[in-house]
Amino acid sequence: MSTSVVQHARTLIEQNLPLKVTWQITGMSICVDFSRCRDLLKPLQKTDTNSKIEDEWKALYLFGEEDYADGGGAHPWLGVNEDTGKIYGLDIQRTEPIYFLNTDVEKYIKTFLLFDNVVRQGQSSIEELSKSSRKLDPAFTKSDWRLLADYLQKDV
Repeated sequence: MSTSVVQHARTLIEQNLPLKVTWQITGMSICVDFSRCRDLLKPLQKTDTNSKIEDEWKALYLFGEEDYADGGGAHPWLGVNEDTGKIYGLDIQRTEPIYFLNTDVEKYIKTFLLFDNVVRQGQSSIEELSKSSRKLDPAFTKSDWRLLADYLQKDV
């Protein structure tokens, strides 16, 4: 995968997703911010963290970030892998900092919009969320999206 493909991912996200979205889930907010897509995508920079940047993180070109609980929780970044085109989260506080989200940017966009329709807009049912997500990306069962879907199911 080349830098031009990474930047194509940036363009797709910028064109198809809102700049910033906040979801309220059982009293907790999750703010997803895609403003990094306004510029060329870059790997994690020293200015982003006080932690040592591991070599495996350098293949992720960051297009967004999440903020849980208004700054009181996790604050992972979202990125596209330069070599595979797969979408991952990067949370340096986790035991395994890199976690899988989708097999490509198009599936990430569709999955994000599906979750947004359920969580923020209430246009789809939570019961259908996992089934629809699996149809969008068969790798959903290995994704952190599945954990969120399971959590939402418990809240029904």
